[in-house]
Amino acid sequence: ISKHKAILFSRPELFDFHGVSMTHYFTDNWENVQNFQVRPDDILIATYPKAGQERPDRQAAHHPSTH
Repeated sequence: ISKHKAILFSRPELFDFHGVSMTHYFTDNWENVQNFQVRPDDILIATYPKAGQERPDRQAAHHPSTH
């Protein structure tokens, strides 16, 4: 891999955040995460890590509340 490509594929730096290794991608917006308010009509869709997004998107598209 050329030096230029290695930079493109480098992983973000991890740091300790409340005892958990995190990247700034998740923590820069942490105040909004902590202040998030769940509503009674919210739907939570959870998948296994690296499972992709296609199937949950299709499921949400076919859910009656989206039509």
